[in-house]
Amino acid sequence: MKKIWNKSLLYALAVTTALGSIALPSSARAGKEGVFLANDTYFTLERVSVASGSSSLMQFTLKLHNGSSSVIDFNRYGVRVLDAAGNRYPARLTGKLSARVQPGADQEFPFYSELGNLPSAEGLKVDLFEWNGSGTDGIRDIGALNASVDVPAAAEPGTQAVISLQDADTSLDSEGFVTVKRGDAYETVESGKRYLYVDLAFKNDSGSDLTLPSALQYRLRDAQGYSYEGSLLTGDSSVLPPGGTVVRTVRMLAPTVEAAASGAMSLQLWTDASGDEEVLASLPVAGASAATALGGERALTGSNEGLTLVAEKAAAAPQDDETLVQTTITVRNDTDSVLALPDLTGTYQFGYSASEEATLVRTTSESYVQPKSSVTLQYSALLPEGIDPESANLVVRAQTGTASSTSGTSGTSSSSGTTSGTSTSSGTTASTGTSSSTGTGTSTASTSSSSSTSSTSTTTKATTSSTVSVDRPVMIASLKGITRQANTLQTAKAYTLGEVMPLEATSSIASKLTTTLVELHEHESEEFGYRTAIAKIKLTNNGTTAVSLPDVGLELLASSGLSYPGTRQTTTASTIAPGTSYVVSYSFLLADDAGEEETYALQVTDAKAAAPAKLTLGTYQVAFQKDDTSSDKISFYPFEVGFDWYTGGWLYSSGDYSYVLNMSLTVERKDNVIIDSGFSGIEFALVDSTGRVLSTSTGTFMGTQKLNSGKHKITFTDIQSEQIESGTSIHVYETVTTPEGTAKRLVKILK
Repeated sequence: MKKIWNKSLLYALAVTTALGSIALPSSARAGKEGVFLANDTYFTLERVSVASGSSSLMQFTLKLHNGSSSVIDFNRYGVRVLDAAGNRYPARLTGKLSARVQPGADQEFPFYSELGNLPSAEGLKVDLFEWNGSGTDGIRDIGALNASVDVPAAAEPGTQAVISLQDADTSLDSEGFVTVKRGDAYETVESGKRYLYVDLAFKNDSGSDLTLPSALQYRLRDAQGYSYEGSLLTGDSSVLPPGGTVVRTVRMLAPTVEAAASGAMSLQLWTDASGDEEVLASLPVAGASAATALGGERALTGSNEGLTLVAEKAAAAPQDDETLVQTTITVRNDTDSVLALPDLTGTYQFGYSASEEATLVRTTSESYVQPKSSVTLQYSALLPEGIDPESANLVVRAQTGTASSTSGTSGTSSSSGTTSGTSTSSGTTASTGTSSSTGTGTSTASTSSSSSTSSTSTTTKATTSSTVSVDRPVMIASLKGITRQANTLQTAKAYTLGEVMPLEATSSIASKLTTTLVELHEHESEEFGYRTAIAKIKLTNNGTTAVSLPDVGLELLASSGLSYPGTRQTTTASTIAPGTSYVVSYSFLLADDAGEEETYALQVTDAKAAAPAKLTLGTYQVAFQKDDTSSDKISFYPFEVGFDWYTGGWLYSSGDYSYVLNMSLTVERKDNVIIDSGFSGIEFALVDSTGRVLSTSTGTFMGTQKLNSGKHKITFTDIQSEQIESGTSIHVYETVTTPEGTAKRLVKILK
């Protein structure tokens, strides 16, 4: 087990060295302990981190401030670590750099020291000495810097380890240390095979950018000694910034049922770069794979950090010889920033190796999630006969495109310095300490990864490249506790459009308030390519006092088993006066593959009476109204528009072409109801014989420019000469503004 902690050394002490008691210069007095070579030349300890446990590792940085007028050769000095018991541990430089520090310059020297089974980091010191001193061992002690750090809360045993990237790739010029921590594991079914995904969080413990070398490999080892080769998925940034953490995902074939039952499985990070196989870290995997229960949530990481997935609910409804399952997932943004909505796909998996792709229905077409808000996603699929829905899981994946890959990732580690006029020596010593080294050196490589699909009883190294789809599971939602429903359409009440809906009594809807469905049409949006249904509900106050506008919810249920939640129109009114009616519109995003034979039911709910659940007030059989585009009277509830006569023709003036439509309309309000200014509008589109829109003009039934009875003249402009033809027509649409854009319903064609 390893525990990571850090501490800044921010206190000042008067230090007595072999040169005697020396006053601290202003830079040292500012808050750092120093070991002095002269009045203006001293060492300070800048950064310390310790991973404590069975293989403890200490990393620290020494800074030498040369305030003298001559060059100081760091090769004259050695460094070692002392623990509270007085034990000595050699310290080694993590890279090559200049040992000669110029006058007036500061230079940092990064070190690491392997401390073995260190029980505590308390009492640690960094000891400095001078070579060729007068002591019996040939060295002269200069002083020590306190390196004690505070112990944090213990991490889960065995779930993290510290590795040296130079151990994985001996060609690297510097020791780059990273802490790797095992995260969640996901077992999925893909094309009849089971795969295991394990998230790994890599933290850069060094002071410079790092990437993972290609020689670092991954495998799952089970209790029977079998190995399952794995590889990193790409998609996250390849660079690990200093002190930063990047989440990567390893993918491999899942172990057999027998091997998984043993529980003793580990994910190994290993290398054979030196010719011999070496395991750098072994992280337990047993128990890491856990499904999210209904009502539970899981935070996203990496590029999607800040978003949380919530497994809201799931429902199962019997079909002829199958079972429809539908799971509602909410994507919640708890931050104060607008975040991109990831491309989240879903798959239901059941049995050992069976799966079914899910159909996704979204409540919005927006590609972003606003601050402190959420987006609802619904995943539906038909399970085969005999499959218990409670035994199934929904796997939600984040799609990030494709990437070229190999059997690992590759990285960069570099350091620099000045080599002119320097003396050099190796960067290691015996147990008494270490000397520094000089010179410059860099090593670089590129970054890639792949998905390995082989399973073998012996370890082999994959070297081939391929192109894989970069997607990774981000949630596995368990369907245990799924709500089982009867076929809602079979139990829905018969209903005639325009009749009052007999709703169940509820405390949040006034008893004197009646609800009527007055219009239900299907619209299309050619611009966005989706289908929309628009329902208009009339709420009538039959009482003698004003009542609050209720929070009535609508859900459109299809015979295919899919359900479409309604998005309510933004209203300006908060109350309904006695003896008046108010009309509210609801929009529904429909699946593109809905058939002509699809039948529907409208479910009315009260969102407040049983919050956070929804109370069903009634379910009614409904059908979309059919439009006769040849009729002279068109309904734009509560208005009816009659086309008395119309004529049209081309006009040429000053080099510009236009089309003029003259018509006489009769506009009647068929029902005395209150509507908002953002209610339905009307659009006239000039269309050529190929269906191409040449020009449009819009109107409204509210405000100072509203459409009234009488003669009207509409001029269509910005028409090119090559667009003029005799086969043009005028398409008349009802337009409704929804959260997903403007939905249109073709109501008449003027030829």
